[in-house]
Amino acid sequence: MRGARVTLVTCVMLVCVGCSQDRSISTSLMNEGLAALNRGEASDGLDKLDEASSADMTYADPAYYAGQAYQQKFSDYEKAQQRYEIAVKRDPENAQFLYRLGAAQADGGKHEPAIEQLKLAVAKHEAFPKAWYRKGVSEVELKRYPEAVASLTKSIEHGPKMKIGGDDPGGAAYHALGDLYLRFRFHDKALKVYDNGLTNNPGVAQLLRGKGLAQLKLGRYDEAVGTLAEAVQADNRNGVGYFNLAVAQHKAGKTKEALETLDQFESRADGATDRAQLTAGQGLRTELLTAMQRSEPPE
Repeated sequence: MRGARVTLVTCVMLVCVGCSQDRSISTSLMNEGLAALNRGEASDGLDKLDEASSADMTYADPAYYAGQAYQQKFSDYEKAQQRYEIAVKRDPENAQFLYRLGAAQADGGKHEPAIEQLKLAVAKHEAFPKAWYRKGVSEVELKRYPEAVASLTKSIEHGPKMKIGGDDPGGAAYHALGDLYLRFRFHDKALKVYDNGLTNNPGVAQLLRGKGLAQLKLGRYDEAVGTLAEAVQADNRNGVGYFNLAVAQHKAGKTKEALETLDQFESRADGATDRAQLTAGQGLRTELLTAMQRSEPPE
């Protein structure tokens, strides 16, 4: 009996030592891979991360970091999903891994499975504003609007100052919810959402544009002019912001200012993405010139 007991203990110890060695090797390879990615050596970095993942079949982190690289650096959403799926299989209780898998699926246009993964993420960790936000965006894509409103509202509740990434100024969930209300002409609700968003994320151009558009739709033209002017000051690269400001100035009777703003819009507009506004701008220019002619005193 004593010999059997000693043999069993020895086997357990050998297994544990083997696990520890595998984890150590995997961690070392993972760090090498991450360092290579940071140096811009993409192929070597990704190979090292895959090697690290294979070195310890219980360790989720190497596959997770490989998924992040494929998703964020290379926009290869299929390979990102494959790596995230490995990470989730190894650590199914990790809400961050579930969130990343859902986000990669959504980025690849697979909104139905994305929603399922994001549901699991918020079930594991309810106070997860990014997961609620991505869930809401995918629900908008699938035209599940009541569910989208609920998800985006949850995102705001849990993270009123949430930032999606390092360059994000904030307010993404407010903008998505406000835009949804504007789309269905709930202009009062949209205005409240944008006001709340700006309270928590002051000066964000996207929120200012949304607020100004809501004011414009409500016929509050002077307020819209002020808000949209602030929006173009916050981001003078966005052509549509100038177009909306020109419309507000026109509605407020500021014809000369509207023409000047329309010029700025046309100099910044993107012919591919702003085609509708460029066409509308031609009609607006005609209206403004006609209005100026009528206001000029006869010779």
